[in-house]
Amino acid sequence: MQMDKRIRIIRIIIYIFMVTMLVVLSKQYSSLPKGAKSLDIFINGAPVTESFDFYAGEKATLDYKITPEAFADRRMSWEIEDESIAFINGEGDLLALNAGMTVLTAEAAGFTKHIKLNVKDPVVSIKGFKTDVTVDLGYSYKIKPKVKMAVEGIETPEITYESDNISIVTVSKKGKVKAVGYGTANITVKAGEKEKKIIVRVREPEIAPSEPEDEEKADGEQKNQDLGAWIAPWFGLNN
Repeated sequence: MQMDKRIRIIRIIIYIFMVTMLVVLSKQYSSLPKGAKSLDIFINGAPVTESFDFYAGEKATLDYKITPEAFADRRMSWEIEDESIAFINGEGDLLALNAGMTVLTAEAAGFTKHIKLNVKDPVVSIKGFKTDVTVDLGYSYKIKPKVKMAVEGIETPEITYESDNISIVTVSKKGKVKAVGYGTANITVKAGEKEKKIIVRVREPEIAPSEPEDEEKADGEQKNQDLGAWIAPWFGLNN
């Protein structure tokens, strides 16, 4: 009898514990809105489902919508897989850094979405200079490239210069080329992912011909000398 009584008491305790837990859990989950169906992502106001293309240097604003509106106050978290390609802050401001592909992950109210970000090179072309140049030894000149961008308003990427043989041709960070040795060298001009090569041929400098004597100037000097010799005795200037 005593054993049966103890068993009944234990069962009652377990029952009370389970009921209490159910009440606590029901109160916790009843505070969450029910019936959430979807998470929609918007970039610059346009809906995005799988991927988004833009250029390095461009900025974009991300937003989202959860259905139903009861979830509207749920905080969104953003994450970029490769932050060397793109960066995003907690407010959804997106900046494309370098050409490449990465993945944006968005999470809110139990929903997760993955969007591919395809960042393209904004440089269309590099022009404005000859690609085959002959320079006299010891001389220098300046490369003045013109970079065409795919989208207006994007800052032009840094232009870099590199010589494949600095014993023949050197080039500064600002594009000043100097011929320092005989031969041929290549200079690579690069902006973004685009590059263009210049063949520089260094030759022996040509000796400039001496200027012919100005006959009128020589005649004038001779006349002045003759006039001075004629006037000198009158002023006692003869030795």
